[in-house]
Amino acid sequence: MAENTLSLMRVGPSGFILDVRAGTLIRHTGVAISLRLLKRQLNGIQPMRLAPFMARGKSLERLESIPLPAGVKTLATGLFGPSIDGPLRAMTIEGLGKQLFSQAMTAFCEYDPDGEMFTEWELMRFDELVAHVKDNLNDGAAARNFATRAGLKIARVEQMFKVLRGVSLAAFLRTERLRTARRLLLDEKCQVSEVAYRLGYRHVANFSRAYRAQFGESPATTLHRPRNNRNR
Repeated sequence: MAENTLSLMRVGPSGFILDVRAGTLIRHTGVAISLRLLKRQLNGIQPMRLAPFMARGKSLERLESIPLPAGVKTLATGLFGPSIDGPLRAMTIEGLGKQLFSQAMTAFCEYDPDGEMFTEWELMRFDELVAHVKDNLNDGAAARNFATRAGLKIARVEQMFKVLRGVSLAAFLRTERLRTARRLLLDEKCQVSEVAYRLGYRHVANFSRAYRAQFGESPATTLHRPRNNRNR
C-alpha cells in the first residue's frame, strides 16, 4: 500500500526487489500471508479477482493495483499511532495487521475497474503479452503487434497495465529495459553501447540519460563496479 494506491502482490519466498528512481522517497505499508494460509481462510471460496494469484505454476510474479480505500488508509495510519506503544505492542500490531489485510483484500475483490471486470481470457492474453514484451525488449512495437494478433485493442492493453501493474505500458517497458540493462552491465560486463543497442535504444546518450534517472549513476559507473559490490 502506497500513499494513494493499494496493490496485491504475489511473490516467491525470497521476497521482491523494488526498483525506483534515484532520490525517491518510499512510503508504504505492507502485510503478507502465505497462499496456504490464505486458502484456508477463504474456506473453499475463491473470488474471481484472486484467481490469477492463486493459480499453480512456476511464475510467481503478479501485481495489481486499485485506488486506496479510505477505510484501509485509516487502519494503516493507526499502525503508527501512539497507542501502539506499550507491553502489548506486538499483539496490537498483529491485530491491526490482520484487520488491515482483511479489509484490503475485501476492497480489492470488490473493485470493478470502469464498471467491468477483465475476463479470464483477457488475463491470459495479458500474461502472454507481458512475457512477450520481456522477451523482445529491443522492439518498441512488440506489445502493439502482439495485441493485434491476440485480438486486444491497444487502449484495453493500456487500461490493463494501469490496473494490473499500476503503471502505463511505456513505463513498464522502460523499467524492464533498464532493469535488464543493469543486469547486463553488472553480471555480463557488456559494453554500454552494446547494451543500448540490444535493448532498442537508437542513441547511447538517450540510454545513458534514462539509466542515470532510474539508478542515480551512469551506465559506465555500473559497468566498472566489481561484481561483489553490485548492491551499492
